[in-house]
Amino acid sequence: PSLLNEDEILVCSDSKLKIDNDKVALEEFIFGITSQNIDNLIGELSKYLPLEIDLKSHFAIVHDNVFKDLVKYAVEIRTRIKIDQTTGTVAEGALFTIEFVPAESVFYGFLFVTDPYKKDQSKVNDARGVAEEMRNLLDNSIIQFGGDETLGMGLMKVKCISYESKNLNNQI
Repeated sequence: PSLLNEDEILVCSDSKLKIDNDKVALEEFIFGITSQNIDNLIGELSKYLPLEIDLKSHFAIVHDNVFKDLVKYAVEIRTRIKIDQTTGTVAEGALFTIEFVPAESVFYGFLFVTDPYKKDQSKVNDARGVAEEMRNLLDNSIIQFGGDETLGMGLMKVKCISYESKNLNNQI
């Protein structure tokens, strides 16, 4: 069971999503703001996400069914055609559509590092060395995922955040 009704939304007190003191509009949906305060929760989360935007002013939590509708209907959809390279005209049956993830979407994942199975003469012979090599390789890099790289789509900035596990005493 969801903690929210479908017509309710959770936002921080200084949210830029508000249209009134008690309402938020996302696409064609209007929501009433619940009285629950998530400022502290989002403030803590923001410490671990080095974003270009102020997360507290843009973050919202909605009911699962509303989220499903937003994902289904609020994505950018482009209709494209394929050009026949020999004739320079539209290829037969070449109409297609592409759905794009919203530009400011945040993805996250975890990378768990352990000591290498086979140690050699390189400087990477423990979990910390492996983690440091991964950080040097990935941190602040721009990676392209999916297709349409010639259109500038699928570009993602990677930010590595270390977490020192108190239980395992290893860097994660």
